[in-house]
Amino acid sequence: MKKNFFAILMGILFLSPILTVEAKVWRVNNRPGISTNYSSLSSAISSSSVKAGDTLYVEGSSTSYGDITLNKSLVILGAGYFLSDNDSTQFFAYPSKLDRLSISSGAQGSFIAGLYISYSSNDNTVTINTDNITISRCFIENTCSSVYFPININSGVKNITIKGCFIYSYNYEAIKLSGSNDNITISNNIIKCGTKTSGKTAIYMPTSCKNTYITNNVIIGDLYAYSSYVANNIQIRGSLYNDQTNYYSIFYNNIGNSTQFGTTNGNQSNVNMTDVFTYGPSGENVDNHYRLKAGSPAIGAGYSGEDCGAFGGSDPYKLSGLPAIPAIFNGTMPSPTNWYPTSTSINVNIKAKGHK
Repeated sequence: MKKNFFAILMGILFLSPILTVEAKVWRVNNRPGISTNYSSLSSAISSSSVKAGDTLYVEGSSTSYGDITLNKSLVILGAGYFLSDNDSTQFFAYPSKLDRLSISSGAQGSFIAGLYISYSSNDNTVTINTDNITISRCFIENTCSSVYFPININSGVKNITIKGCFIYSYNYEAIKLSGSNDNITISNNIIKCGTKTSGKTAIYMPTSCKNTYITNNVIIGDLYAYSSYVANNIQIRGSLYNDQTNYYSIFYNNIGNSTQFGTTNGNQSNVNMTDVFTYGPSGENVDNHYRLKAGSPAIGAGYSGEDCGAFGGSDPYKLSGLPAIPAIFNGTMPSPTNWYPTSTSINVNIKAKGHK
């Protein structure tokens, strides 16, 4: 009964996108017994039927889709994350899990959202090897004790956007820029290396990087910023590394737990972070922990009067990283014993929510 109900819900959910776009939409689901286009994400990407510009819906599962290499320009949408921690997320509360994601030549122009990507062995979780990539509303973590990172942007790569993500590193840099990177946007993320009391490096870049835009993030760990525009961030702990003589950066309306941003240009220093965030209802490894509390000094404190932190600005962080498509979070239907096989129609009640 659950299987039939889920199939009905998925048909309703995917009807609208299929009718409103010219590129094809393909379903990927690795759960046994589910009728779908592909049971393997790797097979979907490599398929000659899946063309550049197509969309892959990667449905939630208790089983990881494994290591993925993306070498084709695609839209890849998952189910989100922390689906049991926040309200009105998904009816089927399993994320679309990957182990590692390598983005290679040929994938330029790809848009990736709603994935749960986690790796614990000796490699980076997400490696970006090519230009013009957007990663949005993904959970990306690396819990390896060696020198590997949740996100590694390789040397010379440019035009990368990382927005609305929850990025967690157990030990080393959460976002690593390798060098000579240009036009990198890091906005509306929760970026966490270590814990609120013992973080290490959240964002690292060498001095060869330029035109990095770091805005409206919650940052736990050290921040390196050379030739960067840095605004509306909240740094819960960590140092700021920059060289205003040789690699001038601009800092506006940031909030620090110490004096890392100073007090000019709307920056705030020595702010007690328990006055800023709700710090609940879930623990510090869940996104709802970092919403602004009533009366927070971050409310309206941004450069243009917006809120500071991940939930402020023109494209605020979305709880659970739900992609900007409708999601069914509840539904009911009659028991099959009451209608099968005599009835040709049944009443199905669903609750759905859009996520812009």
